[in-house]
Amino acid sequence: MAPSSNSAPIFFVLAPSYHGAPLLSWRLNLHPDVLSLGSANPLRGEDIPVSDGTTLSTSPFWTKMVEAIGSAEEDPIKTLLPQCPYIVHGEKLNNILNGGLSMLANEIGPGVWKAVFESANRFIVMYERFYSATREWIPHKALLDAERSNLKFMVLSSMGFPVKGVIHLVRDPRGYVAAWKKYYPESTVETLTLEWAAAHTRIYRLATSFQKMPFLTLRYEDLMEKPEETFHQAVAFMGLPRGEYVEMAYPGKDNVLGLGEQDRTLAATSVAGNWRETLSPEEEARILKVAGPLFSEFGYKSEILP
Repeated sequence: MAPSSNSAPIFFVLAPSYHGAPLLSWRLNLHPDVLSLGSANPLRGEDIPVSDGTTLSTSPFWTKMVEAIGSAEEDPIKTLLPQCPYIVHGEKLNNILNGGLSMLANEIGPGVWKAVFESANRFIVMYERFYSATREWIPHKALLDAERSNLKFMVLSSMGFPVKGVIHLVRDPRGYVAAWKKYYPESTVETLTLEWAAAHTRIYRLATSFQKMPFLTLRYEDLMEKPEETFHQAVAFMGLPRGEYVEMAYPGKDNVLGLGEQDRTLAATSVAGNWRETLSPEEEARILKVAGPLFSEFGYKSEILP
């Protein structure tokens, strides 16, 4: 069981929320050889905005993609593009089973998926149709999946799709906590920092398990403050020509989902230390205590650390 070669090389963005995935997706989609469709994966029937000013239901591109995907209302997984095959009832159990099969298939080969042939084959055919349709719409040499789904990366990689690398976005945990607390002030800094650490630890473990898979680490702060430099870093990682750092998407490519206005900037934006507007020194100390060695491993510093 192996997919056909309908897809361009696939690269994944893995990160928690509030780490700049929509921004990176939008910027890299401006490169002539990259197609990236954003970080959102809407529910079927959900009508969300598209970067060209249309919506999912009125976008010529997404109308074509929905037709190619061919999902039905009775499908048990309700997202437009499922992150994994539907094998058993119950999302949590289904995800666990798919995760286990992915790890096993990564070790001994895609043939593992024959154990759930019908479910796996339906998933493979759906993605083959989707990838084929994207290349027919606009030729590209690399596809960037910015949904931030560890499971989707594991499944597609272990099935034999041409997944060629992962861009791991990291962020100062103080900035991450401050971003969350703007909208969820009742959340404790300990809880949010634990979520930050757990998410990055899971990605580290994936890098260890998928040892042949190249990983590139980019910092959110560099995305914001060094936009052109990080753009070229990512492009080089994907093995593509340097390209120009342009402001407009090429014709037929402005089909990105999940963008906010803050995700459409090419200019450098200072973000270092902005967390001080929200967090007290006492909260900073509590964050650093929970973050542990990951804080320093990602290159962050604090005046209160020895």
